[in-house]
Amino acid sequence: MKTNMKGQIYKLLLVLVVFLIANGCDNLPLFPTAKTKAVTEISSGTAICGGTIVNENNVTTTIQGVCWGKVEKPTIADSKTISKNISRDFTAQLTGLLPETTYFVRAYLSNSDGTVYGNEVSFTTTPIAALGL
Repeated sequence: MKTNMKGQIYKLLLVLVVFLIANGCDNLPLFPTAKTKAVTEISSGTAICGGTIVNENNVTTTIQGVCWGKVEKPTIADSKTISKNISRDFTAQLTGLLPETTYFVRAYLSNSDGTVYGNEVSFTTTPIAALGL
């Protein structure tokens, strides 16, 4: 009798595992993926960066932009640009940068389910230009 009960428990667990595999992943939210573009037009206080939506995964992005900071893996809690005008390729101007400083930047995409980040890119701002005296 113990063996029969044990067999029924194993069968029940197997059915449960198959059910979870077949149905459990369908309800997980998919996120779009982004790629951070190279930083260009670097000066002592500004730079241009952006991103590309690589795969939308049938999910609507409501906000996109870039975030940056002086430490690796910046998030939207750091300095950021915000655009609600969503496009597959986007650019943004980074402002308020300090001269001769290394920054890390990542593109991001957000919606009501959360935020995803692109790859990280680093750059260093230029020195303050000497005045032609």
